[in-house]
Amino acid sequence: RSAAELKEAFTRTLNDDDRFSIEAALAGARGANPGATRGELVAMLRPGGEAVMTVPAFQSLWGIQDELGHHKRRYRLRTLQRRVREAGMECRESFYFNYLLFFPIWLARKLVRLSRVPLKNENQMIHPMLNPLLRSIFTADVLTAPRIKPPFGVSLLIVGRKPA
Repeated sequence: RSAAELKEAFTRTLNDDDRFSIEAALAGARGANPGATRGELVAMLRPGGEAVMTVPAFQSLWGIQDELGHHKRRYRLRTLQRRVREAGMECRESFYFNYLLFFPIWLARKLVRLSRVPLKNENQMIHPMLNPLLRSIFTADVLTAPRIKPPFGVSLLIVGRKPA
């Protein structure tokens, strides 16, 4: 049987006691059919259960890490909100994050693309001594993004709830 057939058979055999109250799909379901993936998330949730998803945002940020992560696309917030609703869930929370580093990441990815520097991954561009600074910036970002709901970010988070 194919992986898709096994997933479908598994999902059909779940009863309410077997379903999850919360699921996490971090960095999206890489390389998967997004519609099928959302349907699988909904099927695996108990009524009233929630799915927490993070996905890459803004196609203009496409870079080496997307290719390494087998991403198919980068999303915009409204598009993902609509798709979550189309999958039969309500959007309980949604926001962009990693907004403080958005412009430096955008610029670095554009420069890499234009210069055609052969990189195996983007980590090669960052000196290890910068890690404490970047960690502090990212920490500030994830603490503030849910409150201020920035209009852009490198990634986005959405929480969908299956109706009770």
